[in-house]
Amino acid sequence: AILANACDAPFFASRAISHATTPLLINAVKRFSNSVTTYLLSLENVSIDPPPPLPPLQTIMEKLRCDYLVIGAGTTGMSWIDTLLTENSTATVILIDRNLRPGGHWVHAYPFVRLHQPSCFYGVNSLPLGKTRDSRGLEIFDCKDLATASEILNYYERVLDQFKACGRVRFFFGAEYKQEDPEAKNDVSETSHTIVTHGGEALEIRCSKLVTVATNVTVPSMRKPLIPVHDDAQFIPVNDLPEAIASNKYHKYVVLGAGKTGIDAVLELLKKGVDQSHIKWVISRDVFYIIRDKVFEDYYRYKTIANYLVPFIEANTSKDVMLGLEKRGFVARLIPDGPYPEVFKGPSVDAAELVLLRTVKDLVRSGRVLSI
Repeated sequence: AILANACDAPFFASRAISHATTPLLINAVKRFSNSVTTYLLSLENVSIDPPPPLPPLQTIMEKLRCDYLVIGAGTTGMSWIDTLLTENSTATVILIDRNLRPGGHWVHAYPFVRLHQPSCFYGVNSLPLGKTRDSRGLEIFDCKDLATASEILNYYERVLDQFKACGRVRFFFGAEYKQEDPEAKNDVSETSHTIVTHGGEALEIRCSKLVTVATNVTVPSMRKPLIPVHDDAQFIPVNDLPEAIASNKYHKYVVLGAGKTGIDAVLELLKKGVDQSHIKWVISRDVFYIIRDKVFEDYYRYKTIANYLVPFIEANTSKDVMLGLEKRGFVARLIPDGPYPEVFKGPSVDAAELVLLRTVKDLVRSGRVLSI
């Protein structure tokens, strides 16, 4: 059986779950734990091997210079450099990132995650990401074109190749920004910075401008469990869920949480052929979901936008706004006549996916799991 903690990351556990206010959950686990292995998937809190600690700062091995030192090769950093190279024909850049490849949090994302928005809205300006094109090769709006994690990573490798080809960008992956030396200046327009690779090589970089674009996005596989997990519990990251399903080792799955990662895990189970009767879904609190194909209906034409804005104009409270949006089909709750969701963080699903999620009937609403 899989137990999925849907805070946002994954771990699989065996043995018991304890919850101060959830006897129903405890009893449910007891009912099937004697006959099958309890397999816990925490959707929000998983431990991954951290990068090896940086060695002590060594003698500077190389001195480099650039106009812009950019820290972070995620979506923001790559887009910033792409625009700079387009608009400035002479600017030079050094790019560093602690990951071993570009892509930011996508490097750590679970494999079945997709963009929450159409691919044509994402990526850098100089290289289209969307697969739906016209006869001239230009992107066409397609709300069903949602790039996968692997497609996005491959895309940013191609962007990096473009940077390399222009001859004005150097990059260092598996490297950390160490420090700035305000005293080490050639003149008032330059500052000196040190980066250290995981191999221990220290580099001094002089630049005219330091660009820090990190947003500190944290995805499931980048954090440890937020609740205590017994040493005897077997757990693996949500990233490995497809492999676990394919193994056919597990008969029962318990998913904890109904946020974006939680619903992605449930959809992955259902789409891979796991019957809904084998899924127990623990929902600590209900949330509103954005219905993606409704929001992007007619590609933001006037009537669609006007229909979307009406609740904001007419409502007297935030609750009235959400109920108005729900009435018009822009947002929805898991169970149409279920508890009013007090949370809206913007997880998006297609209407057809919501219908699939609603096939899961074994729902537990008894609060949060406190330990495993």
